[in-house]
Amino acid sequence: LGPEELKRVAAFASPRHYAKKEAIFQEGDRADGFFVVVSGRVKIFKLSADGKEQILHLIGPGQSFAEATIFEGGVFPAHAEALADSHLLFIPKRQFIDLLEKTPRMSLRMLASISKWLKRMTDLVESLSLRDVETRFVHFVAAELRSRGVPLRDGAVYELPVGKNILASRLGTVPETFFWLSAMKACRASRSGANQ
Repeated sequence: LGPEELKRVAAFASPRHYAKKEAIFQEGDRADGFFVVVSGRVKIFKLSADGKEQILHLIGPGQSFAEATIFEGGVFPAHAEALADSHLLFIPKRQFIDLLEKTPRMSLRMLASISKWLKRMTDLVESLSLRDVETRFVHFVAAELRSRGVPLRDGAVYELPVGKNILASRLGTVPETFFWLSAMKACRASRSGANQ
């Protein structure tokens, strides 16, 4: 958004602080607005009936989440929890929709933002249903590198922003799988070295 649009949003946005592991909202809670991460990190996730967690998104500074709920007038479709002490901005639904009605350019940008989320969800469904864990991991790291502007090349360095339990849940697997993947790569490397 431009400076004037940001000022108009800032006039009704309210800061909120969440401690690590604190719930921001739960699935089924009434959706009265959406959030922007100022600092910290948030996970968006679903829970199965037996308590198994599937992380849908990991949200960092500068990113927003739960925007789509302001248009359907219902409830949050998933859970959100702070992964670290986090400062968020809460954007209330009514005032934001009033602003969108008066500002067509903002409406188009909001539509573009929601389209990106739809693409992310489509990619997630494809990844979980059609790719093995190793490929999911490679695609996750490649997307993270692109989002940070790091060129995709051999020797690129990427520090994982979350622990292996969180990453495993995001990739639809269990933490032990990462140990298995590492062991398999080590075996391949030692075999390759032995053959040279």
